Amino acid sequence: MDLGSFITFMKCWAGITKGSTETVFSVYNATSLFPPCERLPMEFFSSRQSLLVKEGKCVMKRFVFNAAAISTLKERAKSQRVPYLSKVSVVSCFIWKSAMVSGRTSNSSKRLSLLLQAVNMRPRMVPPLTPCTIGNIFWFASAQCDVSEREIGLQDLVSRLNEAISQLDSRFLQKLRGDEGLLTLRKHLQEVKEKHSKEKPETYTFTSWCNSNLNKVDFGWGEPVWVCFVGWFRSGSRNVVIINDTTLGDGVEAWVAMNEKEMAILEQDPEFLALTSLNPSINIPIARL
Repeated sequence: MDLGSFITFMKCWAGITKGSTETVFSVYNATSLFPPCERLPMEFFSSRQSLLVKEGKCVMKRFVFNAAAISTLKERAKSQRVPYLSKVSVVSCFIWKSAMVSGRTSNSSKRLSLLLQAVNMRPRMVPPLTPCTIGNIFWFASAQCDVSEREIGLQDLVSRLNEAISQLDSRFLQKLRGDEGLLTLRKHLQEVKEKHSKEKPETYTFTSWCNSNLNKVDFGWGEPVWVCFVGWFRSGSRNVVIINDTTLGDGVEAWVAMNEKEMAILEQDPEFLALTSLNPSINIPIARL
């Protein structure tokens, strides 16, 4: 179940508990568009898992970027190549950039760094799918960077990520359907295997909960004052970043899981610390008190 399906489930559940019919949706099953494929090789899943799960001890920390910090990042990342800058893209690439610097400082032997950004594919289809469509309807946009580059620029990283996301259009989705879809997945699998075996990239996986409206889910005792990340975390789940809106909605908070040594370096990075706060108090709107 992806985030979109989870949100639909939570809203329907909340609506049922309150006896409401307005928030109980007509749920659409995506298996009619993407039917289960029994011929999909198991190595597809193991190859993806090898990128997402790493060995070694790691820790998770919460960093908050306020509105001023996001404005600063957008100004730094602005370029002719990227006319539109989202807060998720600039914060993601800034964390990626800082993580690469931390890895280089810790004498990591990795030369290639890979950013995987989970992208909701529902609105990218033609015609767009309803948000209430159930299924794992997402794909990872992939951007890469040579860590050995002397200067890692935020503008360049944002441009690379933007280009990777733009390639996930309706034409790409059409290739994932039917028998051609199996060929596309096999080709993707082969590319992942070759990149992982030859270059052994350091992979950072990002997902965004922004604009999910999870803070509007009301089971009858009021809307939550704060929605945060808990559970699903083990020592091998490093280099995972979850980005969500702050309670006031004008900033974002990032839950970052990293190697313990590199996290310690990140927490001492003056450029990173100038734009973020480590686990500050939760700001609750006065109207909610």
